[in-house]
Amino acid sequence: MITDTMIDAAIDAMPNDFDSHAVILKVAHDNQREYIAALHEKVIANVNAPFQALHGSLGIRIKHRCDAQGFAFTPPSDHQSFDIFGQLSHCASYRKPV
Repeated sequence: MITDTMIDAAIDAMPNDFDSHAVILKVAHDNQREYIAALHEKVIANVNAPFQALHGSLGIRIKHRCDAQGFAFTPPSDHQSFDIFGQLSHCASYRKPV
């Protein structure tokens, strides 16, 4: 199970400007067992795109955590970066308060 504490630790490790792809990659890297277990839950649930489903739910949780800390938000429609597969795709970006 990927906890809010794990997400918060990944967010804390980010530079002032970052996006949800970077946070997801940090969470996966630092919590490999939990990440794989969460991905496996999507496979067991017979989800057709388990990575996309997991990353979508993590993106929502990241947004809630960043909103709670007063970070500036740029919607996915206005930002792109490379995802875990190296594909350029839309995602939310954030700026930590100064």
